[in-house]
Amino acid sequence: QNMDVGPNILNNLKAKTQQKESKYGETVLCPLIWGQIFKKKTQTVNVTIIQENLENSQNNIIRNLEYNINLSNGNKYFITAESGVLSYNNNTETVDMTNPIAEITYTDNTLITISSNKAIYNNNNYNSFFRENVKINYSNNLIYADKMNLNFIENKIIIFENVKYIGPYGKLK
Repeated sequence: QNMDVGPNILNNLKAKTQQKESKYGETVLCPLIWGQIFKKKTQTVNVTIIQENLENSQNNIIRNLEYNINLSNGNKYFITAESGVLSYNNNTETVDMTNPIAEITYTDNTLITISSNKAIYNNNNYNSFFRENVKINYSNNLIYADKMNLNFIENKIIIFENVKYIGPYGKLK
């Protein structure tokens, strides 16, 4: 079961962690990281590829890549990876990333860091699907999972499969 995270539950984390219902073994709601990320659609994009090494023109492999996105609400989304394979399908560019690290920085400099073994980044809408050893660090909160979908189009974050939360309100598995 997947559960969407929305602004209407931002202040309910403490109550939800105290409930410790079994539904959290499958999916954790993440009101802590919802914040102001999705207030408005993305407006400005600055993309930088630090070092471009196309090892095989058929595979479109890029090493040490990064994307910097300025969101219209003043927040920033930054994602980098050791390597990525570019794909084009129906006029959509996606990057299958290896060892990605993403950062969401709020206007007040609050930082959320997301890392995993793999991710698929959509360069058209910035949606990012993280998988394999996902780790989310926000303030004093750590969330571990197998998968996380950061969806800018639908304004939601879904964290699922083997979710574990460790933070000031306790631990959930």
